[in-house]
Amino acid sequence: MNLSKIIKYAGLIIGLLMGFQNLSLSANAVALAWDPTTNTVDGSTVSDLAGYKLYCGASSGSYSTVLDVGNTNTFSVADLLQGSTYFFAVTAYTSNSIQSDYSTELVVTVPDTTPPAISVGASLSLNVDAGGLVAIPNLMQNATVTDNCSLPSGISCTQAPAAGTMIGAGITSVILTAIDEAGNSSRATVFVTVLALPNIVLSSPGNGAIFTAPATIPLTATVTANGHSLNRVQFLNGTNLLGETSSPFIYTWSNAVSGTYSLSARLVYEAGTIDSSPVTVVVNALPAPWNTQNIGTGIVSGNASYSNGVFSVSGAGNISGTADKFRFVYQVLSGDGEIKARVSSLQNAGTGAKAGIMIRESLTSGSRQITLSLLASGKIEFLRRTSTGGSVKTTTSTGNVSPNNWVRLVRKGLTITAYKSSNGSTWTSIGNQSISMASTISFGQATASGTTNTLSTATIDNVTVVP
Repeated sequence: MNLSKIIKYAGLIIGLLMGFQNLSLSANAVALAWDPTTNTVDGSTVSDLAGYKLYCGASSGSYSTVLDVGNTNTFSVADLLQGSTYFFAVTAYTSNSIQSDYSTELVVTVPDTTPPAISVGASLSLNVDAGGLVAIPNLMQNATVTDNCSLPSGISCTQAPAAGTMIGAGITSVILTAIDEAGNSSRATVFVTVLALPNIVLSSPGNGAIFTAPATIPLTATVTANGHSLNRVQFLNGTNLLGETSSPFIYTWSNAVSGTYSLSARLVYEAGTIDSSPVTVVVNALPAPWNTQNIGTGIVSGNASYSNGVFSVSGAGNISGTADKFRFVYQVLSGDGEIKARVSSLQNAGTGAKAGIMIRESLTSGSRQITLSLLASGKIEFLRRTSTGGSVKTTTSTGNVSPNNWVRLVRKGLTITAYKSSNGSTWTSIGNQSISMASTISFGQATASGTTNTLSTATIDNVTVVP
């Protein structure tokens, strides 16, 4: 564009033709060009033109920078700030330093092509909660964002996945994006490693394991760290600490008395504690596979113990009628089999007391059953209940002189035969009963006192169970 400017020179009016041409912009520079001044306004030639001065400022008409560019009509201005607006004008001057007025002002906005810089911290490690998840935090609050033009407040920042998103164990890439006012963007990635909770299993003893008192119970915990720092494992009986150990996670519980116990293992690690699922173990006063319990309700609790081949079984209640109440020491067998024993004594025996051996379909009080027992009177009783909840039938026979009362029950198919003996080798049949029972039944020893609130104690030895 051609602009007319006026300078006074030696009393003459000189016309100065100038302007910006061929404007070109780069990221940080602008190339300016203007028409050379050749004539004054009255058409005469400017013979002593010495050069041009270029003016630059941040606001219109206010120029903070003046550059003498010499006698040329082009000039490049570098080191401009991207995204900023500049105001340019040019004057011509003669060899006698006579200077024209400003040319028409040219306004130039330097394009912003540089994305903002975003800096993030180190990769993050998190732990899942009890549900196996954890929320992604707001990672932008720890990021540093700078820009060549605008302040961070003028920059849009996003996070994907967004803060609060629930994620599970593994590595998640979280992308942080900063966008400046010119639309330039940059990204940074934070790798969020989520650690699953450690896992602990009480792998030994197994659930339902049975021991004989005084029991030695080996405890073993199997631990999966899942990236955590492990401290120790505590072995618990309910809430009571049995002991603790570092790896390998093995502990021996000695001299456990009879009872039923809930055992578990607790892992102590850098973020807290976590417990295994409990396992139930039974410490009997009896050797495996023998178990003992009261049959029926409403009687005092009986007990049983074992030492050197001799069982001591104490029970209340009565084995009669349509439902039984007594103390039972038993093991489970399938199919045909037999049980034999010697009932060597029956102490604290009221008139209704009895002790002996039994084959029983179930542990319910009205179960089908066959009992062969020594009565307080010294006789042998063969008792049968052939239907669930039905009445019993009894047959009595003379006994032998204590302690030589041997009894034996043999199951073959649907028939159970009762035998007695005075020496355990020569057997006399008392009778037999055809009875339909399940394939898997209980063979065992039974004691009842004849009353609900007192116990009779039987001493039973030479017990043999043959499947």
